[in-house]
Order: sequence, then C-alpha cells, then structure tokens
Amino acid sequence: MPRYAFFDTDIRQQFADAVRQHKLDFVMDEQADEYLILIADNLEPETIEALDEAYNAIMAAGMGMWEETDEQASDSAAAVKVQLSDGAVANIRFNPDLLARLLEVLTPQEVEDMVQTIALGVENPTDAPVCVQRDQA
Repeated sequence: MPRYAFFDTDIRQQFADAVRQHKLDFVMDEQADEYLILIADNLEPETIEALDEAYNAIMAAGMGMWEETDEQASDSAAAVKVQLSDGAVANIRFNPDLLARLLEVLTPQEVEDMVQTIALGVENPTDAPVCVQRDQA
C-alpha cells in the first residue's frame, strides 16, 4: 500500500486533493507527529509516477513556505522518520535545501529507505569489505 507522509495537515490536504483527481481510494491516518495518506494497492505505474510528482511538488512548495515564514520551523520540517533496531522511532533532520534536492531525483519512499538503511548501518557498524555480502536478515 503506497504511503505518503506529511508534517502538516494543510500540506496533506493538498495531496489528498491531488489523489482525489485520480479517483483513487485512500485513507488518512496519524501516527505520532506524522500525518499519512495510505493509497490502495494495484496502481498503474503511470499513476504512481503522477502521485510521486505531485507529492514532490507539494512538499517542495511546503518547504519553501516554511522557510519564508519561520526559519526554525523549516529546520524541524525537513526530517525523515526512521525506526531503530530497538523499535524506537526517531526523526533524522536534514537541511531543507538538501532534502528538496534529493526529492527532485528520488521518490519520498526511496529517501526514507535510504535514510533507514543508513540509520541501521550506524547502529550496527561493520568493518567487512564492501565486496563481502552479508546476510540481510
């Protein structure tokens, strides 16, 4: 089920309007300080691409809005949520400009997956050479 995360209800509502234009079923949910939109599975690749583009555009516009209105809010809004190996959830803060640049070439899910992998790698460091494969379980 495609999952899109927001840190602001107004921004989430803008994306919900974009999803409605595609006549898709979705659910709005809230978890901690994250506002979610969960969309039904079995989407056409073109639809997924259109939704990702809409999400990226809305998020980029939202980051610009936060930067213009409150410098500190901008810092707290540019974050990616990760789950640590002990189950704890943490927000990894980013420079808003850097996160916006990442979202120009990666989907939000790809950014989240990348940051999650980095967080788990920091928690479980290894000195094994990169060419040595490890069990990913």
